Amino acid sequence: QFGSQWLILTAITLIAAPIFIHLPSSKSAVTIGDAFAISICMLYGTSPAILCYALWMVVLGWLLHRQLDTPGYRVYFNVAVAVLNVWLYGFVYHGLNPARSYKLEEVLLPAFALGMTFFLSNSAFVAVAVSLSTGEHIFKLWTENSLPLCIDFLLSACAGTIITLSRGFIIPGLLNANNYAPVLVAPFV
Repeated sequence: QFGSQWLILTAITLIAAPIFIHLPSSKSAVTIGDAFAISICMLYGTSPAILCYALWMVVLGWLLHRQLDTPGYRVYFNVAVAVLNVWLYGFVYHGLNPARSYKLEEVLLPAFALGMTFFLSNSAFVAVAVSLSTGEHIFKLWTENSLPLCIDFLLSACAGTIITLSRGFIIPGLLNANNYAPVLVAPFV
């Protein structure tokens, strides 16, 4: 039903997992894997994107655990939140783009809504978890730690959209050929 092309993007996502920037101030990491998972959701549906993102979060969690001594419970939490985030943003994206159009004018609003859903769901889950563990006010945590990261989530949605539109809009047959350079470069744009 989904074909095998999503597996190629999943492999690229897993290979890109070691490429991240640790943000000590928010105890988080900025990565390029989000863009690939988003494009899988847009191109092949929510189910393959959930599988890709969960695998990616396991690999990233293992790397963060090894390099930064991240506690195991945070890794499990991040995997669970990742699955919920993809389900939510996939629901929103495909609800706003039920025909799975790849026309720019029909993808922009759903892609923006995807990015905002991703940001709001992820930041809300994290703020609630941190609040429960520290006793700090949820909204204060969210505005101080999560709100500044909104642009990162929107940029991930933009990069995922570029990959999605590259499917045939920018370079016809991109994901059917062995030419993956634009797909690899899009998250860095």
